[in-house]
Amino acid sequence: MDKYFREFDFSDFWDDDEYSLKEYVCEPVTTELIEKVESELGFKLPASYVQLMKMHNGGTPNKNSFPTQEPTCWAVDHVCITGIAAISFDKNYSLCGEMGSKFMQEEWGYPEIGICICDTPTAGHDMIMLDYRECGKEGEPKVVHVDQESDFKITFLAENFEAFISGLITEEAMEILHLENKNKKKSVQKMWEDFIEKMPEYKDQKMTDSYYFCDNEKDANECSELVFNGIKRATAGSKFCYDKESWDIPKVGDLTVITDWSGEATSIIKTTKVEFIPYKEITAEHAFIEGEGDKSLEYWRKVHWDYYTRELAKYNEKLSEEMIIIFEEFEKVFPV
Repeated sequence: MDKYFREFDFSDFWDDDEYSLKEYVCEPVTTELIEKVESELGFKLPASYVQLMKMHNGGTPNKNSFPTQEPTCWAVDHVCITGIAAISFDKNYSLCGEMGSKFMQEEWGYPEIGICICDTPTAGHDMIMLDYRECGKEGEPKVVHVDQESDFKITFLAENFEAFISGLITEEAMEILHLENKNKKKSVQKMWEDFIEKMPEYKDQKMTDSYYFCDNEKDANECSELVFNGIKRATAGSKFCYDKESWDIPKVGDLTVITDWSGEATSIIKTTKVEFIPYKEITAEHAFIEGEGDKSLEYWRKVHWDYYTRELAKYNEKLSEEMIIIFEEFEKVFPV
């Protein structure tokens, strides 16, 4: 049974037009071919990459846009790819082809952090790479964007290749997401401007962040309402994910705009206390302050165990009672 992409629909993923078939798609993958390519590149290919190439060895995807949290040379909110390199030596754009990974590193100067796997519309001026710096040549690499025009600036995209492929969307979907993000930013900015106008004592402070709670619409909207009503006065995130995603650790005095699932701003909170606590040491008092469900420790442990399990699954990690929780207490400061 395939281990990766179990719920992913590939029925319209590939664009098998004449150009793609000529320049990207290669012969079926064999064990011998994989070993030769890995030997040539000096890195072990991710199992999810190998699985995808066994289904369709290289090509141009219809889903060619990947949303980003920061601007890149291509756009303010995404990167775009034109092709995924095949496991092969034959075609120009295959991993070991004439314009493959080694060519991009030796001739264009791309950093030797791993493997160039996707080219882009800029014709070589930015690339998508597998980044083995943290995991070593035999490990599970992250996926990053590398910008040649900005001194090879590296931007994190996804924790692994499966997550990268799963996160690709069509250009049309990206345009819709772009418009939605613009509207969300307008809502957040409007609330912040109203806040500063009505509470000028904060005029010299900056907005720390804006976000919604949880990983689904129902819980995100419920938590937003609980904060608005002054019931939810804390949140609890795993330090593991803060570290993995390079998120800023909250600190006392931070001002954050809370939104609902759609990105509509609902409240502004101010951080009042930050604790680092093993999961097993969360108390009934902590659960009550967080204010969700019936506010009991039993409820807290149930819903948070489920949430952290889903969150850590993205990194192939398992939850333990020893996992450190960043317990952040806050007060709602706007609207008053």
